[in-house]
Amino acid sequence: MDESLHTIIVDCDGVIADKNNGGNYADAGPLQHGIDQVNKLYDMGYTITLFTARYGDRENGNIHRQYERGYVEWINWLKRHGVKYHHAYMG
Repeated sequence: MDESLHTIIVDCDGVIADKNNGGNYADAGPLQHGIDQVNKLYDMGYTITLFTARYGDRENGNIHRQYERGYVEWINWLKRHGVKYHHAYMG
């Protein structure tokens, strides 16, 4: 499968993670239907690219600190909830 033609880009909050958690991203609840759909597409051979703007309003706009603080937390959340993906980007 040509990756460029079969890539699905998925936003995290509101699609696979409950965004109504008061900004406590580590404890955000999973949106299981969204996770199931992402995992199904992954299993079908699609390239799954996850994206989030989490932490964009934190660390006084310092993107490096936002990334340091948030990336590991986000990846751990994805693992904890069994989300299958190829790439994960913050921005």
